[in-house]
Order: sequence, then structure tokens, then C-alpha cells
Amino acid sequence: MRLPTRRPRRARLGMFVCPIALALLSSSGANAFESGLSLYPKGFVGFMSGYVPPQSGLFVINPIYYAFDGSAGASVRDGRIELGVDVSMDATFVQGLYVTGFKLFGGDYSVGGAVAYAWLGLTADSTGPMGGSAGLSLDNNAVADSVIMPLNLSWHTGDWHMNTAVSFYVPTGAYTQGALNIGRNMWAVWPSFAVTWFDMANG
Repeated sequence: MRLPTRRPRRARLGMFVCPIALALLSSSGANAFESGLSLYPKGFVGFMSGYVPPQSGLFVINPIYYAFDGSAGASVRDGRIELGVDVSMDATFVQGLYVTGFKLFGGDYSVGGAVAYAWLGLTADSTGPMGGSAGLSLDNNAVADSVIMPLNLSWHTGDWHMNTAVSFYVPTGAYTQGALNIGRNMWAVWPSFAVTWFDMANG
């Protein structure tokens, strides 16, 4: 089932190098989004996302803090209708990138990944199949799903920097049908392309 689109109210995050993809292709059962957010964190964007260091080596990116507040008029979860749904999420992402030193199609080849720990809260008015209703307040915190990036190619031309990548969303977070889950119970592929203009001489 598909839930109504949530309206992001705020998103705050730090600087990162690896691009998080803007598009995804996926397939899964009907319960994949049963308890809330989509795979793509609303408002998740990157500063200098087109720039990947040309020097070979391992880069561990400073943790990214992400905060999301959203709402939906109604949703259905575990056979119950939930009205006035408010969802909040706080997460810390840790990313790593390894620039191999190899060239492919004239670009620098690198691999990387990311893992997160998230805190999730939900409030709503729940209406059961027999018509009874009650206030609902749920929360959960756990290791979230992960992203693996086996392919990233980056190019540098003067002050222009760009890269293209293919990343895979891996359901490493725990998932229980009908519960408020940190994990999304879904695999997905995220292709991406990013461009950044950056003056290397003066920063």
C-alpha cells in the first residue's frame, strides 16, 4: 500500500562527499512501507556532492545529522486506520569512501557505503475495524538500513567536478510487520549523477 506523501518541515544535515542518489528503482511486497517513511529521506541533499577527492585512500566522512518531521491525514497499518499521523525521525549517518587509484572511462574509481542509527516517533488517532478509537504514541530506536556503493566514477575538469554512482539500499535494520520500524524491509538501487563547481585555488 502507498501512504499519502508527507510534508517535510525541516531537514538539517552536515557536509558529506558521497552522493546519496535522487532516484530509486525497487520492488517488494505490499507491506514494505507499512509503518512510515519512504527509502529516500525527505530533504536529504549534499553540499559539494559532485566532488570526490582525486587522491587514492580511505576517507571516513564526518557523521551527518538528519532530522525530519512530517504528517499525513490518514494511513493504514496492521489493519487499523490511523488519522492525523505525525512522524518524526532523527538519525546519524556515518559514511566511508575508498578511492582506489584505478581509472575507468577516464574517471577515478571509488567504492563506499553508509550506515545509520535512527530514532523514530509516531503519534496518531487509531481507529480499529469495529469502529473503536484511541490515541496512539509509538517510538523506536535502532540501527537503520545501510547503503553500499560498489561503483563511483568521478572526473575533474578545472573547477568543475562530477561523479556518477550506483548505490544499493540494504535492509539491515530490524523489521516486524505492524510495528513502528526503523528498517524498511526493502532492497533498492539508487543511480545518481552530481556536479559541483569548486574553485580549488581559493576554496
